[in-house]
Amino acid sequence: FFFFLIVPLLLNKGHDLYINKMAKERQATIKETPIEMTPVQVKAKLEEWVLDQEVATKQVAREYYNHLKRLKRFDLDNEANEKLRIDKSNMIYMGPTGCGKTEVVRALSSLMDLPYVIEDSSSFTSSGYVGRDVDEILKDLLDAADGDIEKAQKGIVFLDEIDKIKKTTGGKNGKDVGGEAVQQALLRLVEGGTHKVVKNKQMGTTIDFNTDNVLFIAGGAFVGLEKIIANRVNKQSGKANVGFGAALAAEQEANYNDLILQVKPEDLMEYGMIPEMLGRFPVLVPFKELSVDTLKNILTEPKHAIIKQFKEMYMFDTEIDLVFTEGALTELATRAKAKKIGARGLRSVIEETLSDVGFEYPSIEGLTKIIINDDLSHEYIVEENTELTEENDLE
Repeated sequence: FFFFLIVPLLLNKGHDLYINKMAKERQATIKETPIEMTPVQVKAKLEEWVLDQEVATKQVAREYYNHLKRLKRFDLDNEANEKLRIDKSNMIYMGPTGCGKTEVVRALSSLMDLPYVIEDSSSFTSSGYVGRDVDEILKDLLDAADGDIEKAQKGIVFLDEIDKIKKTTGGKNGKDVGGEAVQQALLRLVEGGTHKVVKNKQMGTTIDFNTDNVLFIAGGAFVGLEKIIANRVNKQSGKANVGFGAALAAEQEANYNDLILQVKPEDLMEYGMIPEMLGRFPVLVPFKELSVDTLKNILTEPKHAIIKQFKEMYMFDTEIDLVFTEGALTELATRAKAKKIGARGLRSVIEETLSDVGFEYPSIEGLTKIIINDDLSHEYIVEENTELTEENDLE
């Protein structure tokens, strides 16, 4: 009897000791494993994707490093947040269309090897109205992680077009179903905690999803924000009462890039973001408007530069060398700048430039090189060194 009583107790105790030993060894391994990259190294990696955003990449690199430390701390002790809660550094990206906000998110996800989702904030409405419910964000993140809940709970959510859900006054029946109401609904997810996520709608099964370690990044163009900043700066400098004409001149003198770097939470509050939302997004990351020179560099320098993509496509099955002159690159950048959609305009101007070329070149025998000239006209070079121009090509 004594034997049958003692042996199970000894086995249970031995099992507990083994589990504790394994847990301590795991914690020691995690603690001794350094975070792979310093903020300086992260910034360098980000700048392989995004150019001329010195302030933004520096801030993002710093917060990325801090976020990894939070994740490491949680891996060491699942109850770490209960002992001492270290809040997340959720970020708001502000900058014109096509300045690199989304590219930075993609780069971060690639560096962290974590799932991410890009959500259109304007598609959400408060509960009970036609439109998407904010809880669907977590379902999308779970899907991006291929159903791996542990990985999903460390993922990244990019709330694009966040400026489209700014607080508004008035409206039909006095209801603001797509502005302040959506901001309020998002607070539940952003601040952390456990939420029920529908895993299978047909079966009605749910899964607990904890958002304590999900990094939320909100982004938007915030059109007109620079005027709010200019008004505040003018008031602080004593220029508020110098007359409308003088105030307008002062605003024009300070360009967008000078002003956006001076953004403060109160500017976003005046724009229409509610205080509670700003409190949960403590890091403001300003992105500059891109110059023609920067757009020209974006054509060729980033890791996934557009010119590299087109050259690869032309070389893929025909081994044709696609060449752009320096003047052509400048002209492409100038035309993209005129579209006022930042780097997004680059692809459209290249597509326009190569419209005829893309149709014609597969039919030209012996073609070895295509040259895009300064004025964006093109030349075909064939094996016999016979030059075909736009006037005589295909004849």
